[in-house]
Amino acid sequence: MSLKEKLQKLKENRTHETDWEARKNEWIRATDELYGKIRTWFADLEGEYLTFSFHKKNIEEESVGTYEINRLEIIFDDDDNAVIFDPVGTNIVSAYGRIDFYLRGCKADKCMIVRFREDDGSYQWEILKGGNGKRRTKLEKDVLEKIMEAWIDEKI
Repeated sequence: MSLKEKLQKLKENRTHETDWEARKNEWIRATDELYGKIRTWFADLEGEYLTFSFHKKNIEEESVGTYEINRLEIIFDDDDNAVIFDPVGTNIVSAYGRIDFYLRGCKADKCMIVRFREDDGSYQWEILKGGNGKRRTKLEKDVLEKIMEAWIDEKI
């Protein structure tokens, strides 16, 4: 690509500004959909073993502004033991949103649930383990279950 072509592309990109209001609304909708999916995955455990609790959280992001979003807690055993899904924001480098996922009191051992945009325009949630994000795994029930089991094993 020549310099002229690169400059033209840069100019075109400037005219296609991000609609941050739409992106924020899409992010809030996507997190609520994810929480619904997670709740469905563990529906057979709800009531007797798990309690799903939603709490409003305010997030302030550059370009996006301040907004309210749901934070999910899956409580087990008693109120002291819970798995937390804590949204960080939508304005994430190379992604379209991040949720920190951790056992209450053990945030240092968190995983990140990140929403990536695929080449075909669809979105996919993936779990990133470790600080460098090199261990990416598609978010599915069995993956989430194994992480939760490992954390609960530490409590038993």
